[in-house]
Amino acid sequence: MFTYFYVLNDFGFKLNTLLFLNLAEGYEPDPSDLYSPELPNFGNSNYGKGDFSRTIAWGQSDDAQIDVRLFFVYHNKESWGRCRWSPDDESVPRFWRYSNVSEK
Repeated sequence: MFTYFYVLNDFGFKLNTLLFLNLAEGYEPDPSDLYSPELPNFGNSNYGKGDFSRTIAWGQSDDAQIDVRLFFVYHNKESWGRCRWSPDDESVPRFWRYSNVSEK
């Protein structure tokens, strides 16, 4: 379990944010929405719309494209950490910077 939480922390998921997150409902963002802590609802244009409220299918690739910071917009920006690896750093292997499922 230690390794699980350690690795997820490297990708920006803090321990206190992860607890019970699998059962939590959020709002599916529009595919064009981009996360920004400075924007209202962090950039999720569907926040508060009942038709977009649901849980994430964690064990499937259906929701692999969703930015969880946008989905769980009710968490504050301090709930998420910074990813340890920059997607632009070519010195870091690609599998640490991009998902094999979503390519994000």
